[in-house]
Amino acid sequence: MREMGGSGSRKEIRRLIADNGYDGFTQEDVYGTITSSRSGKDYCPFMFDFNFGLKNLRQLQE
Repeated sequence: MREMGGSGSRKEIRRLIADNGYDGFTQEDVYGTITSSRSGKDYCPFMFDFNFGLKNLRQLQE
């Protein structure tokens, strides 16, 4: 966030994380999808933690 001037879109933040390898994340970690064994639908596991983190950051600002 600091590199982006304190704000940015979700898409920009994900790109920054993937491109710079923050905390050891790779492009595959950030954008890779897997298939659910229950529903058979594809999803991106990274997005669960990413969205949770953003939600908590927003709550801290309020």
